[in-house]
Amino acid sequence: SGLQLRTRSPSLRGLHNLLNLPLPLSQTMVASSDSFTATFSYKGQSATETDISHQTTKSQLLSLARNTLQVSDGVLIKLLFKGKIIAQDVMATDATNDDEEHNQQPAFADGVAIPKSGAKVIVMATDAT
Repeated sequence: SGLQLRTRSPSLRGLHNLLNLPLPLSQTMVASSDSFTATFSYKGQSATETDISHQTTKSQLLSLARNTLQVSDGVLIKLLFKGKIIAQDVMATDATNDDEEHNQQPAFADGVAIPKSGAKVIVMATDAT
């Protein structure tokens, strides 16, 4: 008599793990039309905000980070995502119209891939004085 082996069809994730292949972007990244979470990390504390999208401006993201983490107004902050500055405060004396227009641009451009687990944003601070 012949021996029959029955195998289960592996899931896409299991097959990619087994073969050590990267998952397709659709399995690991948020679509540019979807909202996602952003976790802000600052001085050992972290806070998560929901309903962030690719349309969220740099200015809005700076305000969310400042309010969520209770960073005082006398501190200038920079937001980093994947090692790159995505938004930063500008001192009032140094601000130009270009800076104000720049902060009205989306913080996460359409081409930026956001993990399904959400964006991990590092908040760096500098005294404004």
